Amino acid sequence: MHTVLQSYHDLSCNCLELLGDDAVAEGVANGALHFLKQAKAHRQAHVMTALRYSQQVKPQESKHRVFFLPLDYTAAGTVDAETLAMLQNHQVCKSSLMTVTCTGRRFWETCENALERGHSPKHGLAGKDSNRAKEFVSLVAPDLREFFEDMEDLAEPRATRLVREQTSIGIREEETGRVYLAPSFTKRNLYARFCNERGWTVKSDHKSNLTIVERTDTDWTDGEPKKCCSWVTFRRFWRKEFPDLYVR
Repeated sequence: MHTVLQSYHDLSCNCLELLGDDAVAEGVANGALHFLKQAKAHRQAHVMTALRYSQQVKPQESKHRVFFLPLDYTAAGTVDAETLAMLQNHQVCKSSLMTVTCTGRRFWETCENALERGHSPKHGLAGKDSNRAKEFVSLVAPDLREFFEDMEDLAEPRATRLVREQTSIGIREEETGRVYLAPSFTKRNLYARFCNERGWTVKSDHKSNLTIVERTDTDWTDGEPKKCCSWVTFRRFWRKEFPDLYVR
C-alpha cells in the first residue's frame, strides 16, 4: 500500500505531499486498505457520499471539488493531536483521492452518474439472464425435464405409505404425492447418467468434486456432445422442478 501512496509524486498537485511523513502515510494507508477490503457496492456508496459532501465544501473561488483523505489510526502508530486535527481537515483534489483509494476514472464516473440519477449503481446484467443461463434454458432444460419425467415413471410410493392407505391409518401431509426411486439409484449416478446420454463422462476428484469431460468410448457415435449442466445446476433444477421425486 505504501508503494501505491508513493505514486503521489506523479501528480501535478501537492495535495499529498504530507505523505512524506511515515506516521501520516501509515494512517492514510490503513484508511485506504479499510476502504479496499469492502464490497464493491460499499466502496461505491462511500465515493457517492464523498461526492455529495464535496458539493457542500467546495471553495467558492474554485471550480474543483475537494475531498478528505481516508484515515485509520486504530491499528497504526499514533500521531499527536495537532497533526491528527490537521489531517482530518486536510482537503485534496479528486485525482489525489483516486490515487490513495486505487480507484479509476470509470469507477468514479459510475458513481457520479448514479448520484445524478438518484439511485445506487447497478451492474449491467442485474435483473437479466446471463448468456450461460439462456443457454441452459434453451439447450439443456427441456431435455433435463424429460429426463426427470422418465425417472418419475420408474418411481413408486413408499411401501409404508401403501400400508397406511390400505389400513386407513392415513398418511402424513408431507408424503402426499411423494415418490421414490429404487435404492440402486443415487443422485450422483443419475447426474452421471444424464451427462453420459449427452456425450459426457463425469469425473470425481479426491475431494469428491464433480467435473465432466467429453466421452471417448466407442459407444458414443453421435459426434459432438450436447450442452450439459453442472452438478450444482442439476441438483437445483431437481429440487425446484421435481420436489416430490426422492431416492430411497
